[in-house]
Amino acid sequence: MKPEAGRRKKEVGSRMSEVRSWKQEAGRRKLEEGSWKSDVGSMMSEV
Repeated sequence: MKPEAGRRKKEVGSRMSEVRSWKQEAGRRKLEEGSWKSDVGSMMSEV
């Protein structure tokens, strides 16, 4: 196995983990947004 192949594999792996963490971040943001919207909705229904 060439060292270059290993380096390329490592690059791909780091990119995959980057994408995974970005997806987790996006999911968390969506959850926060959803709870914020439901809070606003309950406030509106109270008024």
